[in-house]
Amino acid sequence: MGYGQIWDANRCLLRGLLEHMGCEAQECGILRDKPHDMEAALSAAAHDCGLLVTSGGVSMGREDHVRSIIGRRGTLDIWPVAIKPGRPVGLGDIDTCPILALPGNPIAAVVAFAAVGRFVVNVLSGAVDAAPAQLSLPAGFEFEKKTGVRQFLLAELRQGTAMLSTLGATSGFIVLAEDRSLVRHGSPVEFLPMRVSIDQCGSAAMLLGLQREARTPSGGSCISDDSCSIWPSSAHWRPLHA
Repeated sequence: MGYGQIWDANRCLLRGLLEHMGCEAQECGILRDKPHDMEAALSAAAHDCGLLVTSGGVSMGREDHVRSIIGRRGTLDIWPVAIKPGRPVGLGDIDTCPILALPGNPIAAVVAFAAVGRFVVNVLSGAVDAAPAQLSLPAGFEFEKKTGVRQFLLAELRQGTAMLSTLGATSGFIVLAEDRSLVRHGSPVEFLPMRVSIDQCGSAAMLLGLQREARTPSGGSCISDDSCSIWPSSAHWRPLHA
């Protein structure tokens, strides 16, 4: 890996999510931060595809050009979205082709797809798809957040004891609604299950809400069971101060 480069995690993650929903995903490669080249590539793809999905370049940085390209070639209907992580999400069109512009951070990109992208794909494909199965489980932690934002926390299922984890051990997302500001130990929280599938490019693709039965680390199942609590993973965990 050269200077200034990062691992390309989003390509496999997003392709896995799209293909699971029945999409035929075509990769357009990594576009450099050159507005003219990016605009040409996105315009060409818009004439061959039913939906464009990008990651990165949609925030407020000097090299974030996707928003301005959408404005020149079409309309930016939505930007940003009150979710955390994943606030810089854009929804609009380029040359009449819908575009979903996701954040560059891999976790934020997956959260934004779960919160927004899945519904966009369903509407465009004409699919009648219920929302992913969410479980109501007792919290094994305490947490506080600002109201007005829907927050997603990386989480794992544990029985009996608290154990913080990395992304690799995550079982899904805790979903805290906009009007919720406080989570107390033992209070119910919504949990969006996630399982991991290793695809042909060797990366883990997160598949959201595929099963109503969530598996615990020991292999048992838990469906809204008081014996099973969920704990946020270390990446997003913040204790409630007394």
